[in-house]
Amino acid sequence: MASANFRIGYSSVSVTGPWTWGSYGAAVDISAGDWVKIDLESAAGIGSINVAIPRADETVLAAGVPAVTIDQVTRTATFKSTTGPLTYCVEVTGNPGTSSETTVALAVHILTSAGMRLLAYDETTESDPDYKWLAKINDMLRTGGSGYAASNSTFLTVGAQSSLTGSRALAGTAAQILGTDGGAGNSYTLSLIATAVTAGAYALASVTVDDYGRLTACSAATSIELPNGANRTFSVEATAGESGDDLMIYAGAGGAGEDDGRLYMKDPSGNIGFTVGNSGHGDTEAYISFYGETRVARQTVDYYNDEATDAGHAGTLALALLTALDALGLVNKNMLVT
Repeated sequence: MASANFRIGYSSVSVTGPWTWGSYGAAVDISAGDWVKIDLESAAGIGSINVAIPRADETVLAAGVPAVTIDQVTRTATFKSTTGPLTYCVEVTGNPGTSSETTVALAVHILTSAGMRLLAYDETTESDPDYKWLAKINDMLRTGGSGYAASNSTFLTVGAQSSLTGSRALAGTAAQILGTDGGAGNSYTLSLIATAVTAGAYALASVTVDDYGRLTACSAATSIELPNGANRTFSVEATAGESGDDLMIYAGAGGAGEDDGRLYMKDPSGNIGFTVGNSGHGDTEAYISFYGETRVARQTVDYYNDEATDAGHAGTLALALLTALDALGLVNKNMLVT
């Protein structure tokens, strides 16, 4: 008696191949969109064939099975698969409608992402002639079976799951991270919890930073206050291409050569600058000292407000300023003062 035993070939290129062939009488695993070809093991005694896909998984059945093209001359058939995962149960009938009719069925699979074969409706021996669909079920039941995780695996879930004994629930840290569940089919998002600081630009800002590097308080200021303590210093940094500070402004603290209550403004070397403060001659007497270094020697001009009249104060201060500028080489005092 003639047999309709066949093999299944598949190609990702075209309906004409080239083909990768499975064994005769064996199911095959293909890729989504592959062309599939049915080829009889022997055409002897087979006058015609019929090829159909009567059974498949529930998704394919709902969408419709692909159309099959039969070539009665070569006793072959072809069809194009769709996207997976899926299972087709392909039936080949030799000499249909005759007393010598014979039928053989095999399965074509597109595997799941876990590498598993789907079951087809009313499937029997199409996937495995010996064990039928048993392997498909047992792989799901065995712990760690071929891509399926056991219920005690360390799942990360968006909420407590008592049925998953090894699961961990995802939760944001209080007052730091906010978790928002968008619901089924949507995203679960994590975001930083806002602090009390209002977004924006702050001039001369005073900030408070917590242990996680977040600003928890921020306020703007209109002036800069020197800190309390000895030698309170404010420095203006160098411009590009220069080294060191351009200017230091600080309050004296009674150190060597510096008296309490005086304000010192000088370059870091101490060679050029001026001092304003208590004269040391009495609490009511002001003191201004201008000093600078020429190529020859250091020049210092001091002014005390111990003149008898306001005009005397002004004249002495003006002379002190001119002398300082002269010492720095900026003006010629003798040309300006008569």
